[in-house]
Amino acid sequence: MFEKLGRGGWMRPAIETKNNIVQEIKTKIASSKSTTIIHYHGFSVQDLTNLKLQLRSEDASLKIYKNTLVRRALQELSVNNLDDVLLGPNALVFSATDEIVGPRLLANFAKEHKNLVLKSAILDGKVVLYDELQVLATLPSKNSLISMFASAIISPLINVALAIKAIADKQLTE
Repeated sequence: MFEKLGRGGWMRPAIETKNNIVQEIKTKIASSKSTTIIHYHGFSVQDLTNLKLQLRSEDASLKIYKNTLVRRALQELSVNNLDDVLLGPNALVFSATDEIVGPRLLANFAKEHKNLVLKSAILDGKVVLYDELQVLATLPSKNSLISMFASAIISPLINVALAIKAIADKQLTE
Protein backbone atom coordinates (compact mmCIF):
# COMPACT_ATOMS: atom_id res chain seq x y z
CA MET A 1 0.00 0.00 0.00
CA PHE A 2 2.88 2.34 0.80
CA GLU A 3 5.74 2.71 -1.61
CA LYS A 4 9.32 2.31 -0.44
CA LEU A 5 11.53 5.39 -0.66
CA GLY A 6 14.80 3.65 0.03
CA ARG A 7 16.92 3.38 3.15
CA GLY A 8 13.92 2.09 5.08
CA GLY A 9 11.80 5.17 4.42
CA TRP A 10 8.21 5.07 3.24
CA MET A 11 6.15 7.54 1.31
CA ARG A 12 2.44 8.11 0.96
CA PRO A 13 0.37 5.81 -1.20
CA ALA A 14 0.29 6.60 -4.90
CA ILE A 15 -2.74 8.34 -6.40
CA GLU A 16 -3.78 5.08 -8.09
CA THR A 17 -3.76 3.31 -4.73
CA LYS A 18 -5.93 6.02 -3.18
CA ASN A 19 -8.35 5.82 -6.11
CA ASN A 20 -8.53 2.04 -5.67
CA ILE A 21 -9.33 2.47 -1.98
CA VAL A 22 -12.04 5.04 -2.77
CA GLN A 23 -13.50 2.59 -5.30
CA GLU A 24 -13.40 -0.19 -2.68
CA ILE A 25 -15.26 2.01 -0.18
CA LYS A 26 -17.89 2.92 -2.78
CA THR A 27 -18.40 -0.73 -3.72
CA LYS A 28 -18.74 -1.83 -0.09
CA ILE A 29 -21.22 0.94 0.74
CA ALA A 30 -23.27 0.25 -2.39
CA SER A 31 -23.39 -3.51 -1.80
CA SER A 32 -24.19 -3.31 1.92
CA LYS A 33 -27.67 -3.16 3.41
CA SER A 34 -26.31 -0.62 5.90
CA THR A 35 -23.02 1.10 6.65
CA THR A 36 -22.46 2.36 10.18
CA ILE A 37 -19.78 4.90 11.11
CA ILE A 38 -18.31 4.41 14.56
CA HIS A 39 -15.76 6.23 16.71
CA TYR A 40 -13.39 3.72 18.32
CA HIS A 41 -10.71 5.82 20.07
CA GLY A 42 -9.02 4.02 22.95
CA PHE A 43 -9.79 0.48 21.79
CA SER A 44 -7.23 -2.23 22.34
CA VAL A 45 -6.35 -4.67 19.58
CA GLN A 46 -8.20 -7.35 21.56
CA ASP A 47 -11.37 -5.23 21.72
CA LEU A 48 -11.28 -4.63 17.97
CA THR A 49 -10.67 -8.33 17.33
CA ASN A 50 -13.62 -9.32 19.54
CA LEU A 51 -15.86 -6.80 17.80
CA LYS A 52 -14.79 -8.05 14.37
CA LEU A 53 -15.54 -11.64 15.38
CA GLN A 54 -19.00 -10.74 16.64
CA LEU A 55 -19.73 -8.80 13.45
CA ARG A 56 -18.44 -11.59 11.22
CA SER A 57 -20.78 -14.09 12.93
CA GLU A 58 -23.70 -11.89 11.77
CA ASP A 59 -22.46 -11.33 8.19
CA ALA A 60 -21.06 -7.87 8.92
CA SER A 61 -17.52 -6.52 8.72
CA LEU A 62 -15.49 -3.66 10.15
CA LYS A 63 -12.89 -1.75 8.16
CA ILE A 64 -10.82 1.31 9.04
CA TYR A 65 -10.16 3.86 6.29
CA LYS A 66 -8.70 7.35 6.20
CA ASN A 67 -11.48 9.93 6.67
CA THR A 68 -10.41 11.85 3.55
CA LEU A 69 -10.85 8.75 1.38
CA VAL A 70 -14.25 8.03 2.94
CA ARG A 71 -15.30 11.65 2.25
CA ARG A 72 -14.28 11.29 -1.42
CA ALA A 73 -16.20 8.02 -1.76
CA LEU A 74 -19.31 9.53 -0.15
CA GLN A 75 -19.09 12.57 -2.44
CA GLU A 76 -18.94 10.31 -5.47
CA LEU A 77 -21.97 8.38 -4.16
CA SER A 78 -23.82 11.69 -3.56
CA VAL A 79 -24.14 10.98 0.16
CA ASN A 80 -23.99 14.32 1.98
CA ASN A 81 -24.11 15.69 5.53
CA LEU A 82 -21.40 13.47 6.99
CA ASP A 83 -18.42 15.83 7.03
CA ASP A 84 -18.98 16.63 10.73
CA VAL A 85 -19.17 12.91 11.52
CA LEU A 86 -15.89 12.05 9.80
CA LEU A 87 -13.60 13.55 12.44
CA GLY A 88 -11.24 11.55 14.63
CA PRO A 89 -10.59 7.81 14.54
CA ASN A 90 -13.51 6.25 12.69
CA ALA A 91 -14.31 2.84 11.29
CA LEU A 92 -17.00 1.67 8.91
CA VAL A 93 -19.17 -1.35 9.66
CA PHE A 94 -20.79 -2.95 6.63
CA SER A 95 -23.88 -5.12 7.17
CA ALA A 96 -24.33 -7.47 4.23
CA THR A 97 -27.67 -9.15 4.91
CA ASP A 98 -29.67 -7.12 7.43
CA GLU A 99 -29.98 -3.35 7.84
CA ILE A 100 -30.31 -3.51 11.61
CA VAL A 101 -27.71 -6.15 12.56
CA GLY A 102 -24.68 -3.81 12.47
CA PRO A 103 -26.16 -1.00 14.58
CA ARG A 104 -27.72 -3.51 17.01
CA LEU A 105 -24.47 -5.42 17.58
CA LEU A 106 -22.52 -2.18 17.89
CA ALA A 107 -24.98 -0.76 20.43
CA ASN A 108 -24.71 -3.93 22.53
CA PHE A 109 -20.91 -3.86 22.29
CA ALA A 110 -20.89 -0.17 23.28
CA LYS A 111 -22.68 -1.00 26.54
CA GLU A 112 -19.54 -2.84 27.68
CA HIS A 113 -16.99 -0.64 25.87
CA LYS A 114 -17.63 3.03 26.53
CA ASN A 115 -15.01 4.07 23.95
CA LEU A 116 -17.26 2.88 21.12
CA VAL A 117 -19.65 5.54 19.85
CA LEU A 118 -22.16 5.03 17.06
CA LYS A 119 -22.01 8.22 15.01
CA SER A 120 -24.13 7.75 11.92
CA ALA A 121 -25.24 5.24 9.31
CA ILE A 122 -26.15 4.99 5.65
CA LEU A 123 -29.29 2.99 4.84
CA ASP A 124 -30.38 2.73 1.21
CA GLY A 125 -28.23 5.73 0.30
CA LYS A 126 -29.80 7.92 2.99
CA VAL A 127 -27.99 9.29 6.03
CA VAL A 128 -29.26 8.24 9.44
CA LEU A 129 -27.93 10.50 12.19
CA TYR A 130 -27.18 9.65 15.82
CA ASP A 131 -30.70 9.92 17.33
CA GLU A 132 -32.35 7.81 14.63
CA LEU A 133 -29.48 5.34 14.79
CA GLN A 134 -30.04 4.81 18.52
CA VAL A 135 -33.67 3.88 17.80
CA LEU A 136 -32.66 1.53 14.98
CA ALA A 137 -30.15 -0.18 17.24
CA THR A 138 -32.93 -1.23 19.63
CA LEU A 139 -35.03 -2.91 16.94
CA PRO A 140 -34.96 -6.68 16.54
CA SER A 141 -33.51 -8.20 13.37
CA LYS A 142 -35.36 -7.99 10.07
CA ASN A 143 -36.33 -11.68 10.22
CA SER A 144 -37.70 -11.24 13.76
CA LEU A 145 -39.76 -8.23 12.64
CA ILE A 146 -41.17 -10.19 9.71
CA SER A 147 -42.10 -13.13 11.94
CA MET A 148 -43.73 -10.78 14.48
CA PHE A 149 -45.72 -9.15 11.68
CA ALA A 150 -46.78 -12.53 10.30
CA SER A 151 -47.87 -13.65 13.78
CA ALA A 152 -49.93 -10.50 14.20
CA ILE A 153 -51.71 -11.19 10.90
CA ILE A 154 -52.20 -14.93 11.39
CA SER A 155 -53.33 -14.83 15.04
CA PRO A 156 -56.82 -13.39 14.38
CA LEU A 157 -57.32 -15.82 11.50
CA ILE A 158 -56.47 -18.76 13.75
CA ASN A 159 -58.94 -17.49 16.36
CA VAL A 160 -61.70 -17.23 13.75
CA ALA A 161 -60.91 -20.74 12.47
CA LEU A 162 -61.02 -22.14 16.02
CA ALA A 163 -64.34 -20.40 16.69
CA ILE A 164 -65.85 -21.82 13.48
CA LYS A 165 -64.53 -25.28 14.35
CA ALA A 166 -66.03 -25.03 17.87
CA ILE A 167 -69.42 -24.05 16.38
CA ALA A 168 -69.22 -26.92 13.88
CA ASP A 169 -68.30 -29.41 16.62
CA LYS A 170 -71.15 -28.18 18.79
CA GLN A 171 -73.65 -28.60 15.93
CA LEU A 172 -72.37 -32.13 15.21
CA THR A 173 -72.85 -33.21 18.84
CA GLU A 174 -76.42 -31.89 19.00
